[in-house]
Amino acid sequence: MTAPGKPSICFVQINALGLLTPGAKMPFGGAEVRALTFARMLIDSGRFRVSFAVLNEPDLPFPETSKEGLGLFQIPRHAFHSLQANPEITDLYAGFQADCFVSLGANEVSYEMTRQARQLGLPAVVGIASDQSLRDSVFNGSMILNEYLVPEFHAWEALHRATEVLAQTQWQKDRLYRQVGRIATLVPNPIPAGWEQERDAPARSGNPAFDFLWVGRPLADKNPDILFELARDMEHATFRMVSNGGLQALPEPWRSNLPPNVILSDRLGSQEELRSLMVSSRAMVNTSPLEGFPNLMLQGAMVGCPTLFLSADPDGWCADHGCAASAHGDVDRFLALLNRARRDSAWLDGLASRAFQRARTCHSPQAVQQVLVATMDRVLTEAGKAER
Repeated sequence: MTAPGKPSICFVQINALGLLTPGAKMPFGGAEVRALTFARMLIDSGRFRVSFAVLNEPDLPFPETSKEGLGLFQIPRHAFHSLQANPEITDLYAGFQADCFVSLGANEVSYEMTRQARQLGLPAVVGIASDQSLRDSVFNGSMILNEYLVPEFHAWEALHRATEVLAQTQWQKDRLYRQVGRIATLVPNPIPAGWEQERDAPARSGNPAFDFLWVGRPLADKNPDILFELARDMEHATFRMVSNGGLQALPEPWRSNLPPNVILSDRLGSQEELRSLMVSSRAMVNTSPLEGFPNLMLQGAMVGCPTLFLSADPDGWCADHGCAASAHGDVDRFLALLNRARRDSAWLDGLASRAFQRARTCHSPQAVQQVLVATMDRVLTEAGKAER
C-alpha cells in the first residue's frame, strides 16, 4: 500500500492527541506515553516511517502532523466495539497507508484494529497495557462488562486475532498463554523519552514539599477513594493528587468530602511539571487493584521517587527486587507502609537507589529498542512488507 522504501507503521492510539500536539486538552495515559516512546525508537532506528491515528477534539481543526513531525490521521468518533463490519471504517484504515498497525491496549479499539487489518491483509500488533486485560473475566465470548461498559470478549478477540502480542512482563506472557493460547514477545517498558539519565542515583535530601504523590484517572478502578481514606487517617501527611479533570471530574460524594491535606489539580501541562512534582515528593502511591508495568514507576525511579503500591507488584519490583513496596491488597498494611515512608528515610532511600539501578539496567531505551525493532522486522518480513 505504501510507496517503495521504509515500511510504514501506524499506531492506533485514539487518546494520544494531547501528548502529540501542543495545546490539545485531551487526556492521555501510560499506554500513549509508551506508544510515543516506541514510535521514537522505530524512527531512530532508521528503518521505519511512523504515524498515529487518533481522535480529534470536538469542533477543532485537525493537525496533519504532531509537534515532532509524525503524520497524524483522524479517526471519527464511533462505536469501536460494533459487531458489524463497517466498510467506511475499512476504507478509513486503508487511507492510513500503513504496512502494519500497532495498538497498545487490549480493548475495543484494538479489537476493531485487528479486524480491519485482517480485512486489508495487513499485520496488526497488540501490546498488553495492563494486567486487567488478562483478568479472569476476559475469555472467549465473555459478555461481562468492563468499567467502560464494553463486553470483555473484545479484549480476548484483540489478543487472539493479533499477528503479534507484546507483553510488558513475564507474568503477562505466562498468563496470556494460559488465557488465550498465544505466545507473546516480551518487550519491557522502556524508560520514557526525556527521562533517561546516565548519572548516579539521584540524592534525596531535605524536607519534601509533599509526602505522597498520586497520579491517575478519577475512575473507580483506580481507587482514588482509598487515597482519601488514607489522607483522613494521616492528617499530618500531605498528599498531592493529579487527576484528569481535577476536582470537577470527581463524583459528588468524593468532591464534597475532599480531605484538607489533599491538594488536587487537573492533569499536568508538561513532563517537566511531573518531574518537579516527583522530585518534591517522598514517594508515589498507587491504589489500583491491577497494573501492567507503570511508566510512572520508571519515571519516579529516574528522579529518586519510589512507588508504594496498595495491591500491585509489577514484574516483582517489590518482592523480588526491593525497588518498591506493596501491601498486596491490605489497606492497613498500606497505611503502615506510608507511615514508615514518613519516618524511615533510609528505607525509602534504599528503595529509590535500587529502583534507579534496575530501571537503568533492565529498561534502558537501547536494550528495548533492539528487541522492538527486531520484532517489527520479523512481523513485516513474515507479512511480506519488509523494507524494499
